[in-house]
Amino acid sequence: MPRLSVVMAVYNAQAHLRAAIDSVLAQSMGDFELIVVDDTSNDSTPQILADYAAADPRVIVVRNDSNLGPYPSANRALAIARAPLIARLDGDDLCEPDRFARQVAFLDAHPDHMLVGCSYISIDENGRQRFVRRNPMGWRVAQWAVRFRMPMVHPGFCYRRLMPDGAPVRYATDVRFAQDYRLAATLAQAGRIAVLGEPLVRYRMHPGNISMTRLADQDRIARQIAWEQVAAHYPPSLHPRLAAFLDVLYRQQAPDSAPLAQSASGLRAALAYDGAGVPERRRAAGILAEAFLRGGGMQAVRLGAELARQAPDMLAPLALRMLELKGWKPQRGE
Repeated sequence: MPRLSVVMAVYNAQAHLRAAIDSVLAQSMGDFELIVVDDTSNDSTPQILADYAAADPRVIVVRNDSNLGPYPSANRALAIARAPLIARLDGDDLCEPDRFARQVAFLDAHPDHMLVGCSYISIDENGRQRFVRRNPMGWRVAQWAVRFRMPMVHPGFCYRRLMPDGAPVRYATDVRFAQDYRLAATLAQAGRIAVLGEPLVRYRMHPGNISMTRLADQDRIARQIAWEQVAAHYPPSLHPRLAAFLDVLYRQQAPDSAPLAQSASGLRAALAYDGAGVPERRRAAGILAEAFLRGGGMQAVRLGAELARQAPDMLAPLALRMLELKGWKPQRGE
């Protein structure tokens, strides 16, 4: 039995597939199997996969009879995976050489954790670095953040193949969008989740990404997933304010002064309800700014002034959150 099963679902991935597979085969930890499900590609993807399978017995290729989509395809790989741990990668992303070793070591050392993600390096279509996103989260912060948004990139997932009760981990397949977020939320309910501070994947952004081609669908389903968690966890008295926040965060409503006031009040109440600490307050300030200030321009200036007026307590945590994203490592209590 291999130590790790790497799951990849691809469709017409010829442009970047060789680089993605090479980054897996070059890992410092070699005890893995790579299961690639080809979702009826009609470019050179099948031949590329056949070449790798012939050259390395760790590479296992499965081809769908019809186009199923990314999550049912991933479930086909999960159904034949033999290892106790699963790592995800897409056919256009890359692993840093020590990724598997670092994530497997973390899950070995933390048996109560179901999922560990990682920070990432954003690259463009040609592989050029755009920025580095260091986003470390211990389990308390990650468990809080996942109620509102996806806390990590999907190609950085490393999770246990079985739930604590022995049930197999699977992606939901009722819709084609945001089911990686639903899986992260499900694993957070079953155990603990965390995000490593090391950037262990290179996450490629290009015009073919679902997050760019189907952003409205992605946002709509992600908002639904977030609302399910908020509604289940927080008392009804908080629901209207947190719903207003989710509407803006997921672009269902335009940012403006009224939802900003509701959102700041709702997040403040949610933090108090959870007895949250300083790291969670930094995270709350960050996602509040992401929701209301991301558009830039004069509207962002106006709403920034409104944020300072209505939620001055969020300004210091927001400044620290910006430093954190740039690589600052907070000391205990900061």
